[in-house]
Amino acid sequence: MVTQHHLAPAVCAKAAEQRTWAGSPATLIVLSEDDSLRALVAEAAPPDWRVEGRDASVSGRDLLSQLNIKIVILDDAGIEPGDRGWLLSRIRRRTPHAPILYVAEHHDWETERQARAGGAQYYCSKPIDRAVFIQVLGSFLRAAK
Repeated sequence: MVTQHHLAPAVCAKAAEQRTWAGSPATLIVLSEDDSLRALVAEAAPPDWRVEGRDASVSGRDLLSQLNIKIVILDDAGIEPGDRGWLLSRIRRRTPHAPILYVAEHHDWETERQARAGGAQYYCSKPIDRAVFIQVLGSFLRAAK
């Protein structure tokens, strides 16, 4: 019989990570300075989901290292236009299977093109149509479970 201390340390660490991941609730990350957007998402998410909201600063970007991230919502308000593509690529690299919902502070075709090229599966701009956003988020939540 093979015991855990006969396994390579990397194998043990991976097994511990998988146990933690399997037991942690599904997480929805909201990178936004907009308290009303974070509240809308928290209200729409089922109770068995963990909703984490931060601005897109370094502390918010650190959320991407959490386990079991199923959905990322990125609000570009407060993010320099030149940093948006970099942040999208970082989100995609850290959470390759999580859909990205992109919320633009102001709509323009270049922002939408960049968001979609960066992997956003949904794009909208402010002001957010609350009913449509909840419906879209609901479909992503059902698909992510």
